Parts: sequence; structure tokens; C-alpha cells
Amino acid sequence: MRTSADWLRYFEQNSQSLLEIPWHAGPELTAQERLRLGHSVQEFQRGESSEGRHFLRYAEQYAATTGDRDYVSALRLFIAEEQRHARDLGRFLAINRIPLVASTLPDRVFRMLRHLLGSLEMSIAVLITAEIIAEVYYTALRAATDSVILERLCEQILRDEASHVEFQAEQLAKLRASRGQLLYGLTVTAQRLLFLGTCLVVWVFHRYAFEAGGQNFGRFWHSAWFHFERAFASSSRSRRLQAPEAAARVIDWQKLLATPYGARLDTLCAHPELIHHGYLSRRYRTAPNQYLDVFEDLDDGQWKYCGFGWVASEGAARIVYLREGSTEVGLAELPPTILLPRPGVLSVEEVAEYGSRTEPESFSRYVDLTHQVSFGDFRYHYRMVSPRPSDVPIAIQVHRDSGDPMLRQKLGPIEGLGGA
Repeated sequence: MRTSADWLRYFEQNSQSLLEIPWHAGPELTAQERLRLGHSVQEFQRGESSEGRHFLRYAEQYAATTGDRDYVSALRLFIAEEQRHARDLGRFLAINRIPLVASTLPDRVFRMLRHLLGSLEMSIAVLITAEIIAEVYYTALRAATDSVILERLCEQILRDEASHVEFQAEQLAKLRASRGQLLYGLTVTAQRLLFLGTCLVVWVFHRYAFEAGGQNFGRFWHSAWFHFERAFASSSRSRRLQAPEAAARVIDWQKLLATPYGARLDTLCAHPELIHHGYLSRRYRTAPNQYLDVFEDLDDGQWKYCGFGWVASEGAARIVYLREGSTEVGLAELPPTILLPRPGVLSVEEVAEYGSRTEPESFSRYVDLTHQVSFGDFRYHYRMVSPRPSDVPIAIQVHRDSGDPMLRQKLGPIEGLGGA
């Protein structure tokens, strides 16, 4: 789970790396497209234009209670991104001679719901519903016309919205961390009912836009719930990581490096979270960016340590461990200094130069879903096939080898470690 300081850095960086919108293309919508899509885009433009005064007041109250001032700063930048969406959509509408609207019924209802209980949690619960729907809507809108402006604008908004959903989901996890299982279950049920009703309303009001983008009701419904389940699966994981027992699972990186191959799992951490169970091998998550690999010792039946991994984000974990190549890395952390060849050595060329010079016999460099540099016990993953000088690792895997070829032959390759 990211801290508010992490999110603040993300929003600061994101504002400096926006896509270039080809505004010079001018008015591109046909008369039929203006008629079919104009009202729909007007409504979403209005929905993006909130000043967030109540939201910020609730955030200030939260910060006063928790001391988390970075959350308020991050939220201000989040609201600024939403307002940028509104400005850009407004500019697109103006170019195509479609007027803005001052108010819409769905927008008024959503604003009323956000302030219904006068709490930060309620505001976020309603807002994340709209953000998830936006992911589905802008995907359809991007394909609904031949407008190069609209296509690029939707692409930028979709990039932003993916992080917005993650930001809000993690904050909900923090707010709900101390809630008992029964009450938490009721909360999630209420969230699902809100989302269900929202889906039906959005389809009624924006059906033509979805159909123009190639989505019938079935596709819209499936896509909406897919995004919902993904968002709240992330929120549930983040909530579990807030629990007191989660702190007991985190292992110091230096301890992992010093622990020899074959150490018993129960000597490393308590109650790790099992995420993969293979033949004679398991993978555990011990922290949001820390993974532990173990094997079953056939002599005594104990699960024993054979390696670990660091990932920059949940998206990076899905790319490296689940091989979901189309996944976005998302908000990424920098690797722990202790896992780097030397402090500050981050770029692929620097890492490769170090590895080829110090470990020439084991050095290799190749592309298999990620750009990988491997030497000794270490494997560094880069997202781009041809990494830029500014790119940093999205994952680092450390494989502790027993040195026993017979045992290695019996175990086979542990998925995600030591081989593609």
C-alpha cells in the first residue's frame, strides 16, 4: 500500500508527463456524432468539474485526527487532475460547437450522495463508483468516433483514472481497516448495491455513447463489474495489510540477503499470505512489494527459503509473476538501495555494465516480457523492451541456489524465479 507521501509524489510527477493533445486538428465530429454523443460528453464534463470543497473539508478533518497532512496535499492534486479533465473536455466541446451545461440530474444526485453522511468515507465511496464507471465510459468513447483529439484525450483520462481508482481504493482500505468482518461485509454489500444502481442509471443516460463505442449492455455490464471487482480486490488486500498481524510479516531486506538457502519459513516470518501453490514450491507475499519463495524439503516436509522478490507496484507484480504483459505498472516505488549493485545504480546500462564486469560467467541480458539483466543471484526487470536511460527496475528477484544440482533437478524451476 502506498503512503500519502507516495501519492503526492505521483501526482506531482504525473502533471509533468501528460500526453500531447492534437488540438490543431480542429472540429472533427460529424453532425450525427454531435447529436448522438454531445449530451453524453456534456454530462461527463460537468461531472469532472467539481471544486471539491466538501471533500477537502473532510480530508482536513481526517488529517487533523491522523496527522496525515500529505493526504490533503495529494487530494488537492487529484482534484486538480479532475479539473484538467473538465477543462480539456470543455475545450473539445467548444471546438465542436457543443455548449457546456451548468447542471445535470445525475451529477446533482451524485453530489448529494457524496455529502449525505458528511464523512470522508462516504465521499470516497461515491466518488470511486464514478471513477470506475469512467474507466468503462472513456474506453467506449475513445472508439466511438474518428476524432484524433477525442482519442488522445480519452487515452490521457484513462491513464489518470486507473491511478485515481487505486488512490481512492487504498484510502478506503485505511478508513475501513479497523472494521470487524461482519460490518465490513455489510459495507461492501452497500458499495455493490450503489454500484449496481449506478450502472443501470449510466446505461439509461449514456446508452448511445456506449453503443457507438461498440459496447452493448452485456459488454458494458461485464466490463463495469470487472473494473469494480479489481478495484475492491485491491482495496481488500490493502485493508488486510493494515491489520496488526500484517506488520509481523514484513522482513528486513538485509535479513533476507543474509538468510541462507534452506532456512525454515517459520524462522523468517509469521502468518505470510500465500498467493501461489505449485508442486513442491510456494510463493508468499509478506508486504505490498515483498515476495518470498520457498520449496518443500522432501526429507522433513518443511517449507524452506530459496529466494525473494521486490516489486515496484502491484502492476509490476502482475507483469513479472503472473506474466500479464498488458498490465500498467502504475504508481511505482524505487527499489531498496541494498538491492542495487551500488547506491544510485538504477539504469539498465549501469546495472548491465556492473554485472558483466563483476559476474561475467553468470551475466545475461535478454527480453522476455520484460527487459532482464541477470547476474549472480540477482535479476533486474525493466518494463520497456528498450529501456530509456531514466528507466528504473520494476522488479528485482534474488534466487538463493542450493548448489545441489540433484535437488534442483528434483524441484524444477520455481515459477517466476531463475528462468522465464
